[in-house]
Amino acid sequence: MISKVVKWQSILNNHGFFFSFTNIYNLFTDDTEDDEKELEHSSLQEKLDKELKELDEKLEQKEVIVVVI
Repeated sequence: MISKVVKWQSILNNHGFFFSFTNIYNLFTDDTEDDEKELEHSSLQEKLDKELKELDEKLEQKEVIVVVI
C-alpha cells in the first residue's frame, strides 16, 4: 500500500498537484474501507434474499396444505 501511495504522490507532484502522503494514503484506505463495507453489505443482502426465498417457499407449502384440508 505504501509503495502505491508513494507512486501516486510522485505522479501527482510531477504534474503540478501537491498532495501530502497522508492525504493520498487516506484516499486509498477510504476506498478500501468502502469496498469492504460494500462487499459485506452485498454478502448480507444475498444471505437475506436466500432466507426470504426459503421463508416464501415454506409459506407456500403451508398455504397448499391449508387449501387441501
